Amino acid sequence: MRISFINGLMVAGDAISNSVKDKVRAVTEHSRETGVPLDARVFLCGTDARDERVSVVRGVNDIVSHGHFLSSDIVIYDFGIYYELFNSIFLAPPAARKFVHFHNITPAELVPERERETIEKSYSQLANVFAADHIIAGSPYNRDTLLKFGVSGDRITILDYSIDFPDGSREGRIKIKERGPARLLYIGRFVPSKGVLDLLKAVKMALDKGFSGFRLDLIGNETFSDKAYMEAIKAFIAENGIGEFVDFRGTVTDEERRVYYERAHALVMPSYHEGFCVPVVEAYNHGCFVISYDAGNLHNLVSGFGCVVKTGDVEGLSESIVRFCSRKSGDRIVADAGSFDEDEYARTVVGYSDTFSFARFKDRFIKILDMGIHATG
Repeated sequence: MRISFINGLMVAGDAISNSVKDKVRAVTEHSRETGVPLDARVFLCGTDARDERVSVVRGVNDIVSHGHFLSSDIVIYDFGIYYELFNSIFLAPPAARKFVHFHNITPAELVPERERETIEKSYSQLANVFAADHIIAGSPYNRDTLLKFGVSGDRITILDYSIDFPDGSREGRIKIKERGPARLLYIGRFVPSKGVLDLLKAVKMALDKGFSGFRLDLIGNETFSDKAYMEAIKAFIAENGIGEFVDFRGTVTDEERRVYYERAHALVMPSYHEGFCVPVVEAYNHGCFVISYDAGNLHNLVSGFGCVVKTGDVEGLSESIVRFCSRKSGDRIVADAGSFDEDEYARTVVGYSDTFSFARFKDRFIKILDMGIHATG
């Protein structure tokens, strides 16, 4: 089986890049397990990965003249933002089965002015999905986006993301959180669409009302963040004198990130758009509560075990934070869908997070490929 994977970039810390790596890993492991020969190659414009299967190309012409692409049985594209190489789908070998893994596109109104042209091009390029034999949606929300765009539902299959979790048993991940002030955590990029300034305004509202029983850590990859937005965050913290309660940590190591999850009581995710939202599942895997806006896929992930607030409702966000942080030791945890004692809650959300394991992802992805090949064969 010869497979071509095509994406714009593949770099550490990027969600779409991680999805490409997971799919390559899935077919590689499947080949080893079944004995089915595999010849996989990844075509990119740039990468920091060291893998002999990666070909860095200059454009579409380099792909469509490459022997591996021309003789591929399967061609898989990941798409979440415009990249020229996606246009090679129209020149794929006639006999090849073409798949597109759709990760959704951030709306233009939620990105800085300088990025809006790229977003507009991304929405235009979304029409390329009609050239695919089958489309993979990274979440129910992403599927709904495709349906609204006019894609037939029988051509779409949802594939939940694979998320790396700590080693050890489930019980080893269920820990009693440290006492004292409630530890709140934000993990994600620092860009306008993530609503971090909304979170800080909500914190300021709580403090102005005399509530101070919490500490908030802000974690995120600064390389993929908006520098002007980061400066606005830091300025808000300084100008409003809330540095005692909010710690802007920025980029941290993987080990530091794990420690922040372990000690956190709740993740707060005030995003205005999410195609999936990996940090929510990572938080559940560490037994954390989640407070979020109801934007995009957040409603699907959070409403069962956490608390969702209408997107943009800063006062409601503040009230939800105060309500959660006001819990006394031994009080039941109140989520939108019901209440739990602490141990019951941790076991429930850790168990839910385990459904996003790589093993489950691999099994589902291989079945999607088989289904797509059968449907078009």
